[in-house]
Amino acid sequence: MKRFWIGMAFAVLPLQVLAQTYECTAVKQGSGGWVADKVFVQIDKATGKASAYDTFIKQSHNGPIPVTMEQNSETVFTLSWKLRNVETQNEGRSVLSHSLLLDTAAQSFAIKGRLHGYDNVIRGSGTCQQIK
Repeated sequence: MKRFWIGMAFAVLPLQVLAQTYECTAVKQGSGGWVADKVFVQIDKATGKASAYDTFIKQSHNGPIPVTMEQNSETVFTLSWKLRNVETQNEGRSVLSHSLLLDTAAQSFAIKGRLHGYDNVIRGSGTCQQIK
């Protein structure tokens, strides 16, 4: 059993080393407050997997969630996710979708979103820095 856990540690370690984590800070948040001040994203090019975390994700999940990742080029990635039961002021709870374009070379991001059931335009942008 001990060999199994040691083997698992060595098998998982390279994946963690290859993953890159970015802290993204919104400079422009648009109106309505549906772009978080900070968004943390982790991408793993080797596996094609990614995760995200912000204040809205924290409301319903208390931790990072897996997100859909599309690699547009060597340094540009599109990450998207949908959250259910997000608190709103008017109706109580709604569905919130976000799509984040991360440019690792330019250290920037642009985000757009949709609060389902409302006529709205959610857009923001800012800077990102690699923290891991």
